[in-house]
Amino acid sequence: MGDIGRKLMVVAAMALFLTGCADESLGPEYGEIGEEESGLQFYAPGLEGGYRKFIYGQDERYVKQTVGMYGPKQGEFPHGQLILVEMPPRMYFPNVTLPQDTIEDWGQFKNRTITHGPAGAAVNRVGRVEYAIFLADNLSCVVFRQPFGTVYGSGGGGTRLIGGYYCKGEAPMMTEGEAEAIVKVVGHKKYGAIEPPEGWNTTAVSLTGELLKFGNYVAESSQVVDADTPSGKLTKSTNVKFVSQTDRVSNALNTSFGIQYVLNGPRQGEEVVVTMRILHPKIKGNTVKTWISRPTTGAPAHLGYGFDFEYERVPGTWTFQIIYGEQVLIEKSFEVVVSN
Repeated sequence: MGDIGRKLMVVAAMALFLTGCADESLGPEYGEIGEEESGLQFYAPGLEGGYRKFIYGQDERYVKQTVGMYGPKQGEFPHGQLILVEMPPRMYFPNVTLPQDTIEDWGQFKNRTITHGPAGAAVNRVGRVEYAIFLADNLSCVVFRQPFGTVYGSGGGGTRLIGGYYCKGEAPMMTEGEAEAIVKVVGHKKYGAIEPPEGWNTTAVSLTGELLKFGNYVAESSQVVDADTPSGKLTKSTNVKFVSQTDRVSNALNTSFGIQYVLNGPRQGEEVVVTMRILHPKIKGNTVKTWISRPTTGAPAHLGYGFDFEYERVPGTWTFQIIYGEQVLIEKSFEVVVSN
């Protein structure tokens, strides 16, 4: 395929993706991940301690896409979104798309009256970023677009792109100084990491974790397919009963082990999004797996693992972690030994 064909395909793919992600519906090939795993960083005013949601996926062309959605502690504003798109080899973003031309690709701004303001550029830790200031009805917003990575030819903008927007609410059109300050606090831990502002709380709400029980347990269980677990299946357990408190576990088939824990926060009885991580000896080439869980604060919950298949019975250190934002709330290690 020639350069022109590739450019057209990339532009179309980007428009379709942005339209979908604004509605938080990306299809079955996408799944929710944790903030740490996303790598995205956004420290715009009013987003500290607020809503967070992160989604990652890969489409049929092997284009990787990560979306971050940010909201306030209370109310509707400010809010914003980031998107990181990573192209496979020989596909790239053209350097001709202006940020103001992408406003209506974001579903938040469809059917709103757009009043365009100044446009400009700034530099953050990822590189050069272009922005455009606008009003969506009476909402004061800025949209930005930042291609980077390997450049192909004179018209190529790079193999990666960070795009996004930020709206501070009903207010006069923001100044260029405000817009530049916002795009300068966009970063990525791999491609251009930034430090949070002094005193910034990197987690949405303050949570603490308490380990209640650990060891071997029995439970009623059922399995569902889940590629993000070491075995490729996720066991959902009910009526969990711990039968021994130990951190030395036999690798006998059908052995189940894990932890009971509780998370506590300022609002008990509230569902929170945490990342479950198991660090384990090599299974099918992997040594770590993560997935998202939604426990309720103040209510005991469980994280466990069972040796249901021969290939899982790998001796060594197994570590269970529960992570919120960038903070490991609970960590417990077990030594799995060969059964007699």
